Amino acid sequence: MLEKDLKLKDGEPKMESTKYRSIEDRIQFIFWLFTGKPFDKTQQWWPKISSAITYRNSIMHPKRPTSIQVSEAERHLISILEATDALFRVVFGKGWPRAKKGLYTKVSISEP
Repeated sequence: MLEKDLKLKDGEPKMESTKYRSIEDRIQFIFWLFTGKPFDKTQQWWPKISSAITYRNSIMHPKRPTSIQVSEAERHLISILEATDALFRVVFGKGWPRAKKGLYTKVSISEP
């Protein structure tokens, strides 16, 4: 998704360079958009998804070598499920049906 930064030059709006918004900002905006209230960072799932996003950023924009344990990966994936469920609740008024299934799925990957 490309977003442009809007600048005013002599009172005239001009589309400028690409502007990026963090995942956290986007999540908070969706909550504000559908509730009309400031985002509540005390929600139980927020620190978990924030930690997962920080870890994602360390992988995508590495400054040093990064490793992860299976338990950490599971914890981060569960935080994504919880955040998605919370987004579904605020946008659609009901939870995300797949959230209850957790990390277990009918899909399996096997080696040839």
